[in-house]
Amino acid sequence: MKENYAISVIVPFFNSKKDVLNCLETLKNQDIKEKIEIIFIDDCSSDETSSIIKKSNLINSKLVTLNKNLGPSAARNKGITESSGEYIFFLDIDDSILRSTLSKLYNTASTGNYDLVFCDKKRVHNKVNFRENIFAFDSNKVFNYEDITSEIKKRVTDPEYTVGVAGCHGKLIKKSIIERNNIFFEDKLRFLEDEIFIIDILGFSKKIKYLREQLYIYNINPDSPTGRSNAFNHNFPVSNFKIMREHIKNSLKNRRCDQNETMKYGDQALIYYLIYTLISYSLCIFRGKVDFKTGIKNRKKIINELINDEDIINASKNYVKSKNESFWIPKAIKYRSKKILEIACNIRTKDLLSKVRKK
Repeated sequence: MKENYAISVIVPFFNSKKDVLNCLETLKNQDIKEKIEIIFIDDCSSDETSSIIKKSNLINSKLVTLNKNLGPSAARNKGITESSGEYIFFLDIDDSILRSTLSKLYNTASTGNYDLVFCDKKRVHNKVNFRENIFAFDSNKVFNYEDITSEIKKRVTDPEYTVGVAGCHGKLIKKSIIERNNIFFEDKLRFLEDEIFIIDILGFSKKIKYLREQLYIYNINPDSPTGRSNAFNHNFPVSNFKIMREHIKNSLKNRRCDQNETMKYGDQALIYYLIYTLISYSLCIFRGKVDFKTGIKNRKKIINELINDEDIINASKNYVKSKNESFWIPKAIKYRSKKILEIACNIRTKDLLSKVRKK
């Protein structure tokens, strides 16, 4: 019989020896008075991370080992099935949280009976927070039913709207939402899988709350590969974007949007996530996160595949471009121009890098 906990903290990892001690210390220092459990999911590591966790004797923790490397989605899904908490919280092993993070999120969630409570996050490199005084919203905010639906639509219409509800970091999720609706991470995805998961959660949420505090710390490691670069190393066919489209459509359908609206935003999401991924991967290439020749080769493969896909071309004809994105990228997709698409991706990427350097 499973024991009852206020929160199940799920920590997936793969060969994380250099980060595990900091993670353990972070979890030991939480000031929450309610009982929590920590579930470590070893995604078939080959280093000593698991043995370090075993020796730590962290209270109410358990270690589950997967038989083969399946990626973050499968690891988090295993954590969900192993969990007993009223709420779920995901923590990447190379990130950290403040001492008060779990208590603040839980007190807010339990007092207001929210389906989801989320906070802002720091982005830290060499002890410098690159999001100092940057917040998603001007104040604490409660989202009603209509607000939640609006958040889903905003995410697939503006590439710069990345600080809202999307993504699973810094979020406390009521487990009954997950169980009742059989929600899991899409294990075919190794990039944007966390965003799609949260969009699935939002599809069934009635009331959520935002705390205007940076309670989650995302540690930037410029020398390590990212989720997006790893995704392409494991093959990322355009069929994955159609999976994302179906999740968006289902989420909006669950929110009682009519068929025309559901189809409209589904097609918008298909092209939006394609463009988002092309630019994200281009950033990896230009930042040296992946080998340049290999990266260009992988990107060409995606471009060749997408411009020969009739479903994608048809969806691109109705794509609504925001003021914050390239004019030429959606045009190049619509008119099946490989060369213009490659050039447009390079120009857009260099422009974004230039803006980051200026900041």
